Amino acid sequence: SRLNLRCAEADAKAIYKVMTDSDCGMFPKENVQLLLNSDATKDGIWRALSSLRKSAGENDTVWVYYAGHAAPEESHVYWVTHDSDVDDLYGTGLGNDNICKVFEDLRSKQLLVLLDCCHAAATSAQKNPTRSVLTADKVFSQFTGHGRITMSASDGQEKSIELGDKGHGAFTYYLQKGLRGAADADGDGVVTADELWSYLRSKVSDASRKAGNTQTPVLSGEMSH
Repeated sequence: SRLNLRCAEADAKAIYKVMTDSDCGMFPKENVQLLLNSDATKDGIWRALSSLRKSAGENDTVWVYYAGHAAPEESHVYWVTHDSDVDDLYGTGLGNDNICKVFEDLRSKQLLVLLDCCHAAATSAQKNPTRSVLTADKVFSQFTGHGRITMSASDGQEKSIELGDKGHGAFTYYLQKGLRGAADADGDGVVTADELWSYLRSKVSDASRKAGNTQTPVLSGEMSH
């Protein structure tokens, strides 16, 4: 309960709507799995990733979106799932190493990973916080590769803010607006990864600065158009 977030459920639902919107993400609903609250356990997320690994083909585009907490323990980073114990992430969290292995095994050439998660808040809630300093390169470098992009709400040391008046995390609020067309800088009806990143970086940094919490989105990966 000490790590409950006000907007994570609304964030996940918003991205699900974007993905399954026939005028926007254009993913068939049967191809998109939404895990909320008690369904977003370590086992539930792992099974969903395993299913994706089996079903996604070489020419498919894969999106993975996560809203919640992540935290370091020793030299590793873990997604803090619904049933995780923040003081025993090795035993109860979902490790970046394991997630990365699934992504490596995907046959798909195009993978977009979207992470609206805060490492700082979960770390401060630990009874015995780790002393290792994890920079953005260490946190996100595992997800890199040609045609594979990760966009994250903040680096490993910053908090990711929730905008109470918007009902969403700042990153997700502007992510879904950008994907729905606000990021289409040249007005051609297509939002490219470059356009989305430029829009997110500007909007999230500005909103967090006004809220008194510096937050710098992070991009990693290699892309070509």
